[in-house]
Amino acid sequence: MRFRVSDNLVIDTDRDVVRRQGLRIAIIGESGSGKSWLMAVIAEQAIQQGLQVVVYDVHGEYWTFAEIFENFLVIGGDNADLPLSVEGIDVYAEAYRQGFSLDFNFREYLADEYEYGILVEKILRKLWKIQVNSPRPTLWILEEAHLIAPQEKTREVMRRVGLIKAIATGGRKFGILLILGTQRPAELHKTPLSQCYIRFFGKLTDLLDRKAVEDYLKPYKSDILKVLKTGEFYVYGWLDEPKLITVTSKRVTRHGAETPLVKPIERGMKVKKSVEQLRKMFEEALRKKREEMSERARLLAEIDALKKQLEEERKAKAILEEKISKLEMELDILSRVKGVNKLAIEQAIMEIKELKLPKPVASLTAVKTDKVVEELRKKIRILDEENKRLRSIIEKYKREGTPIQLTPIEEKRVKEWVLNFKKRLEDYARNPTRKRILKTVISIDPGKEFFPEFIAGEVGVSSMWVAQCLKELHSMFKVGLLLEDGKEYTTSLVETRKLSRGRRVFRNNIRKYVISCLRMLVPTLPDLKANEVLNQVLSYIYAL
Repeated sequence: MRFRVSDNLVIDTDRDVVRRQGLRIAIIGESGSGKSWLMAVIAEQAIQQGLQVVVYDVHGEYWTFAEIFENFLVIGGDNADLPLSVEGIDVYAEAYRQGFSLDFNFREYLADEYEYGILVEKILRKLWKIQVNSPRPTLWILEEAHLIAPQEKTREVMRRVGLIKAIATGGRKFGILLILGTQRPAELHKTPLSQCYIRFFGKLTDLLDRKAVEDYLKPYKSDILKVLKTGEFYVYGWLDEPKLITVTSKRVTRHGAETPLVKPIERGMKVKKSVEQLRKMFEEALRKKREEMSERARLLAEIDALKKQLEEERKAKAILEEKISKLEMELDILSRVKGVNKLAIEQAIMEIKELKLPKPVASLTAVKTDKVVEELRKKIRILDEENKRLRSIIEKYKREGTPIQLTPIEEKRVKEWVLNFKKRLEDYARNPTRKRILKTVISIDPGKEFFPEFIAGEVGVSSMWVAQCLKELHSMFKVGLLLEDGKEYTTSLVETRKLSRGRRVFRNNIRKYVISCLRMLVPTLPDLKANEVLNQVLSYIYAL
């Protein structure tokens, strides 16, 4: 199989290096360099020589192939044979098994990098599994590979990087010829690029992009790429030395980015029937998905109702436990104050400890706690009266300047909470990016709200990744408090609120979060002790 690129360059798959390693090509060049034209030329010649072609098309430029090549299906976009969505992956797999070449137009998904990455990965994995189980000669083209495998080291990105590496290295064995295209090599993960031993370097004017490829250009300097014209490329890895070529091969299809469709794509009867069957499969997949979603919604509604019922019971229980805990601590403090009947205090403490709270049962609908709750409420009312009297004694000692020291029990509670909080922070900060984001957040003025873009600029990752981490901090480090009137109040390490246009702003709230947690454990905790613990926590985070 031969691919004629220019008058002085033909890539022959019968060459020894291709037989050993498979064909792995990287085509690099900024917008307007001729990169897409070169990939389209190779794709056309592949189809003409009997290869099945799969294009991961970011800009929707390959739909015109369907006007010339009968077995070429367009998935997604205005000119689609089939819609593009995660529900249709099994349908696309069936079309691939039937031998259709496929153009996946992801243009509508670019607004959400995360959703785009997930969809691309699922399609890649599905087709790769088919290819492994049933090898066939095929050409896969990954346009704008830096969007699929960026420099970020998140779990999702590294999973996709590993998949692309497996496809590249296993391509020869399973029949895949691979082309990666990118206009931003500075944003492309190094692993996919390193797997391509044939590299076409077109025009690059951005300094960061030139620096990203300068090691591959030796003995030349990366500045040579600034002056290249459209269609000019330096070719590395195919010849004994780097060579400048001009793409002269003509295309048999129109350039999809410049040519609007004026009439529906004509299809032969056989292909029409196949496409109609695939559409029916797609509609059936959507119908099943809707049924699953409907059943899921019903189950979720039931779960929500049960959760609300459980939450009401938890709140009632929590109110009682909170009041009992406070009384226990206050009685314990007063047991060490002169003039207080210690025997009476100890007896009161024992009575409090013997109070029984309702145990959870398997079925929420079977829970009958009214009598138990009423019993506890009567005891609480009696203890409340005693509580008021004891509070007046505490206030008296406060006015007279008598310091209230923490009891051994209270000291132990505070130490255990600090150790547990440090462990949770350490687990969260195992990822280096999360660690940098956490440190940056706690260094921001608590009175200043910020957008994820601010942190992204400081840390050097995408704003989408920062927003995800901030939401994690908000949900993972949250505490619920019960006020005197029984209302619940929550506070979090990172607070957030939604603006009128749907955007979210965030705020560093670590001081309030830490002190709220401590006050929940020890309501009488002195401010000096609370600030001491807070400074200890902040020092620990900065030292991570």
